[in-house]
Amino acid sequence: HKSHALRVTLEFGSQRVIGTDWSVFVDAEMLSDARKHRRYDFSSLRDYLRLVRNKWNHFGELDVRLQRKLGNALQQKSAQKFVHYFTQFTPELLMFCYKLIATHLQQQQQQGGGGTDQRLMQGLKQYFSSIPKYRIGVYREQVCVHRFRAWHQRQ
Repeated sequence: HKSHALRVTLEFGSQRVIGTDWSVFVDAEMLSDARKHRRYDFSSLRDYLRLVRNKWNHFGELDVRLQRKLGNALQQKSAQKFVHYFTQFTPELLMFCYKLIATHLQQQQQQGGGGTDQRLMQGLKQYFSSIPKYRIGVYREQVCVHRFRAWHQRQ
């Protein structure tokens, strides 16, 4: 839903995280492939994340050249290559999304809904498990997660 608080906050950070037009840093080959399947709003962070998800989920359907860019030497999906490709021009992307999700989950817990979905939490734990613990420790020292909105407005 367009007015969901999480989506509004996500889009609020779009310009700072991805600029006004992410098509300027995604190569032409990737854009051409993306346009075959759907329309993207190049000013939307949500659509940029959708592109990342779609390329991950449909890796086997990508052209061989794109598989080389996003995969390992055997043309298999590589989380490291994906993260590098999609964050090389958006260095704040990963931490912005992490902070947004962490803040949202914490607010859900504080509202007493008891509604933190365990499947969602398990998925997040699995997804972020490849981030070294020392990096998360550094992050925790640098940022107070539950104060995300105040942090975001200072930037």
